[in-house]
Amino acid sequence: MDPRVRVPAAVLARKFAIERQVAEWLTWQSGVLAAARTGRGSAEPDSTEAALVRLGRDLNAIYRVVYEVDAAPTAEAERQYRRLERDMADIRTRVR
Repeated sequence: MDPRVRVPAAVLARKFAIERQVAEWLTWQSGVLAAARTGRGSAEPDSTEAALVRLGRDLNAIYRVVYEVDAAPTAEAERQYRRLERDMADIRTRVR
């Protein structure tokens, strides 16, 4: 964060909340993906594994978008974050 940039505390709190949640999701996603890959051996990946790969890509993208900017998350970033919340809920029910 550039110390010359003045960012309201509420904006910083929102940025941090999104960054923290996405980082938590990435940790979960990478662990589940590693377990899935270990468990399948040389078999072809299934749809859940493919969904986990896509999810990881999307989580990394939104993390970079929010983290790299010294400003409030854009409306598009907020929309993508809400979509990822739904995606996480969906995939967690499939993996259990």
